Amino acid sequence: MSLGQVWAEIEAVVPRSELAEALTAVVELAGPPDSDADEAWRAELVKRFATVRPFLPLLCEVIRFDAAPDGQRVLAALRDLPRLWGGGRNKVARSEIDEQLLIGSWRHLVLHAPELEPGTVDWRAYTFCVLEQFHRCLRRRDIFAVNSSKWGDPRAKLLAGSAWITAKPVVLSSLGLPPDPAQHLDERAEALDATFREVTAGLPDNTAVRFDEQGRLHLAALPAEAEPPSLENLRVLTSRMLPRVDLPEVLLEVFSWTGAAEAFTSITGGEARLADLPDQKLWRVDTKADYGPFSTAARGRIDLDRVRRHWEDILRVVASIHTGAVRAHDVIRMLSRDGHPTPLGEAIAHYGRIEKTLHVQRMVDDTGYRRDIKAQANLQEGRHALARRIFHGQRGELRQRYYEGMEDQLGALGLVLNAIVLFNTRYRDAAIAELRAGGYEVRDEDAARLSPFVRGHINMLGRYSFLAPDLAGALHPLRDPSEPDEEEIN
Repeated sequence: MSLGQVWAEIEAVVPRSELAEALTAVVELAGPPDSDADEAWRAELVKRFATVRPFLPLLCEVIRFDAAPDGQRVLAALRDLPRLWGGGRNKVARSEIDEQLLIGSWRHLVLHAPELEPGTVDWRAYTFCVLEQFHRCLRRRDIFAVNSSKWGDPRAKLLAGSAWITAKPVVLSSLGLPPDPAQHLDERAEALDATFREVTAGLPDNTAVRFDEQGRLHLAALPAEAEPPSLENLRVLTSRMLPRVDLPEVLLEVFSWTGAAEAFTSITGGEARLADLPDQKLWRVDTKADYGPFSTAARGRIDLDRVRRHWEDILRVVASIHTGAVRAHDVIRMLSRDGHPTPLGEAIAHYGRIEKTLHVQRMVDDTGYRRDIKAQANLQEGRHALARRIFHGQRGELRQRYYEGMEDQLGALGLVLNAIVLFNTRYRDAAIAELRAGGYEVRDEDAARLSPFVRGHINMLGRYSFLAPDLAGALHPLRDPSEPDEEEIN
């Protein structure tokens, strides 16, 4: 069909003049291709340039700023601003600015503003563009104020100087990592690609895997593993042999074994099971590779360049955690800010996505591995069930008003739970030893599948005494209201 025939078909439906008017209206409403929803307020902001011009030259003079790798370009542009419009200049050439900072509608406002001479830019718009990027980087600590307690470098507490030089060889040797990540990342990328292709080739014979209409991966649940009669009998026998005790007895006995009592001076949820995989995003390095049905599921891209840029800091984080140089709270602040990952956090996440995708691929391809994961999930669910039995008061809800109080409750719960696990493990081991000494055959594979989270033999609720008090017809003495109430009964 020729162009003339196309127009003839179009004009049979709508006149050409009416179509041209409609297109003009659409262009006016939609704006230029490099525009966005923020252009209107950004254009108004540019008109307020006089409000920021007085303090900008002093900003970098009074405050000493520095930057992480992802913030260095923005910081350089910020320091260069006074030169661009200083000395009464009215024109700035396009070659003098950093165009890589022009994101969204800023590109249109800076490069294509009305009445611009060829080869020049709107330097007022460029100033606000840089300031917006500076503010974003400052909040994420890509740019930081040196020696500031609130706006300082979150990496400042990591090992540095001679301490880092001393620890680095030990950390690299322990983790099997090279100081230069180039070859290591290339090898991990090749392993990821090879795994994708190997698992894809085995899909026709893998009846547990299917992909839905959206290309999401689904993995059929494993059937329950049959328990041999020997395991059932062993579980019943050892459970009946466990002594019936009250919870305080468990704690005191375990503390006597471990010496935990010496640590005291005074007494003052998510899904546990990976049931299916449709919400699991897979990641790839090569976006052009054809992985068959996995091509849609593997829609995420792993940025190896980001990992390379932050490799030294990633190693410092690992070493600082390993040596105890930083607290977990400080590490979380380094990796996340206002609910969003920092550049260092994103770099670690991209590295972790390689291993996560390899893990999911192994889940798909290896039934034995999948069953091992299920066994671990069963143990975790057993632990949660035991914790719920221990935390029976207040419907299992944390009622402390302050974060520290909640931490104390959770810490106490973890201590009691671990004590019960140790108690059960030791007594069950003694029961197995006694059974074997009596000639009962105990298979090692059956003993390995016994859960340490049994609880039927432990009284969690305390005991009530119904002995009548000897009051001789009188009442209990009333308490003195001026005395401190050390224990309040809710």
